Amino acid sequence: MTIAVLRRLAGFACVAAAAWLFVIEVPKTVHAINGVVSYDGYVTGPQDRLLTSGDILGISRDLQVQAIANIPPGSSYALLLDDNKSTAQAVYGISTVTAETIGPFLNYLLLPSRPASSIQAGTYLICWGCDTTPWDHRTHWLFTNSHGVAIGRVTR
Repeated sequence: MTIAVLRRLAGFACVAAAAWLFVIEVPKTVHAINGVVSYDGYVTGPQDRLLTSGDILGISRDLQVQAIANIPPGSSYALLLDDNKSTAQAVYGISTVTAETIGPFLNYLLLPSRPASSIQAGTYLICWGCDTTPWDHRTHWLFTNSHGVAIGRVTR
């Protein structure tokens, strides 16, 4: 074989590879990008971006949205979690990582509100997977759901 024949073969191989990339790989890549855009398409504003951070940590979106809606800026709140981590996991789906990160995340989410140093009248309670019975007689519950989330305000 001569050099000219080898060059032609190499040229045909390059053209064939380029055609294969254009016909096969480009549509697959565009389809994959569209899937990512569709998956993240619900993130449309600053609050959605903020709540998505909590979603990644496993924090219930109900809890996040209702905490923002019911706890006024500048107030104090207390976070109540079930002490039994295996019950919290089995019944409410609260993983160990979520249980450890929810406090700091709520501190960030609810700024300028702050965690309460003690629970007294006017303090808001955020209960996730905890027993609300000890608080029922002195708390006005603003939100509850069937997934163990309750948000209330201590009245006395």
